Amino acid sequence: FFFQAEDGIRDTSVTGVQTCALPISRANAKRYGPAGLARLQKIVEDAKEANQINLSIEEKATFPTEVHISDVKDIPRKITHTMQPIETIEVDMNCSFLDLRLYFDYSRTPPALLRYLYLFHELLLETDMDGVDYRRVVQKMDEDLVSSSCGIGKYGKFMMTGTQPTCFSVLLCAEVEKAGKLVHWLDNIINKVTFNEEKVRTTCKTLVADITEHMRDGQTVLDHCVTFAAYQPDSINVLVTPFSQRSFLRRALKDIPATIEKLEQLRKVLASPDTRMSLFVGGGTHEIRKSVITGLSQALPSPATRPPLYSDYKWGLGCRDKFAKRDKSRGFAVGVGGVDTAYIHLSTQVDVAPKDKKEYWALYLLCECISIGEGELQLEIRGRGLAYGAGVYFHTFEGTVSLDIWECTNIKGCIQGALEILRQIPNEDCDTLSEFNVKNAIGSVVCGLKSKRSTPSDIMGSTSTAAAKGFFNVEDEEEFEALLHTITHEDLLDVYEKHVQRLLQKEELVAGVVCDPKSVESAAKAMSQALQNMPFTVHKNLKTVYPQADELISITVA
Repeated sequence: FFFQAEDGIRDTSVTGVQTCALPISRANAKRYGPAGLARLQKIVEDAKEANQINLSIEEKATFPTEVHISDVKDIPRKITHTMQPIETIEVDMNCSFLDLRLYFDYSRTPPALLRYLYLFHELLLETDMDGVDYRRVVQKMDEDLVSSSCGIGKYGKFMMTGTQPTCFSVLLCAEVEKAGKLVHWLDNIINKVTFNEEKVRTTCKTLVADITEHMRDGQTVLDHCVTFAAYQPDSINVLVTPFSQRSFLRRALKDIPATIEKLEQLRKVLASPDTRMSLFVGGGTHEIRKSVITGLSQALPSPATRPPLYSDYKWGLGCRDKFAKRDKSRGFAVGVGGVDTAYIHLSTQVDVAPKDKKEYWALYLLCECISIGEGELQLEIRGRGLAYGAGVYFHTFEGTVSLDIWECTNIKGCIQGALEILRQIPNEDCDTLSEFNVKNAIGSVVCGLKSKRSTPSDIMGSTSTAAAKGFFNVEDEEEFEALLHTITHEDLLDVYEKHVQRLLQKEELVAGVVCDPKSVESAAKAMSQALQNMPFTVHKNLKTVYPQADELISITVA
């Protein structure tokens, strides 16, 4: 139910996001009168009471059963995988645009050079090309292309690699009749980029300012702290974080010519015949796609043949970093000014990948069952007003299972309540793995899978994700996804015991909390008490984190 502010309804007994505390203006009080206000207040009270009613088993049984993934149709597409001269995945689909995605492997690049990769990715499409000033380059690219971008890994947030962290991507999209423009820009990007001193200096300064802005957000700080706590200092995951980049970029500003030299070395990796590479191209006709493939082959320095990236993708090598073995605990508490609630993360590594098929889907589905709306975890955490929300997630490419809690006001109560829900999962009276919940969770997973293929652009992204999992045609991918519907109750209990239960063992965890600086010591104590006296390192603010992180990284990659 919704009321506009002028309706003047006040409900002070409801907490959290449902709170409706709207001032009653004199005009509205006069307009409605005592009887009108009482009538509207009755509507609020009735709605609150109705919200407390739990559905009976009989009523739940009337809900639709699970949706089978084969019943929800995708946009028709055909995928063709070829190897010469470049590994190419063609996507034949009805699309008004030509979508091109080129992936380069940076896993063999020295860590000291990889530290420049984030700056390189910011500059590559916004610098001088073929003797043309970067301002004109940006203008012409906007005129010729529908979109253009590049990235480190896939789907990464600010200064995070996302999935497939060692893959550097260049994404270009143009109208079908401008296929020649795609080839032109590919040639420029691979062969004719020069780094403009003014632009390099400006970009370094902008990134330092962006770091300051982004690191005011509690969830963002937590994500970066988890990465730094979990992985080795020379991991690409760590090298692109603000903890690595802030001091590094400030040093880069002091010697722009040396910085440009390093950026040029990274550019040469794109053109090197030894660099593993894969091309995804979709939309248009086969003849148009073929012209783009041929144009790219001609643009590459001789020899044009490149070792394949995706067909030689070794799961667990390059895409998954192992957690660092540290003498000290991987528990931390960090204070951030302006954060008025707590953000909590617990994670553990698991050895499950798509090649494990049923085990993969069982773990994926179990996490969905735990996290589903109106499930026991949500009722325990959000329903009791302990936090805005919580969830357990399986991160496929990182190889981790995590418990995340956000906007928390009771740290100890949140963690204890969430972990108790996890402990109760094997019990027969636990509702998490009831038939109703599992069917709902399957429907949610199906919806998620299908939404990632709901547009031609989404299909291109999902095709590269499928290729990284080892699926190079639609039939194999559909056969793999259909396994979701074969998961049994016993399968779910099995992955619970093998993987999710590890969240209950402090020795297995990376654990962190970000909160208000004044509360950071008490937050660390609450986390420790809730996690069997796990030790926590306390940082009252980020000023102590930046120099320590930079020193550790610099020593490691020197």
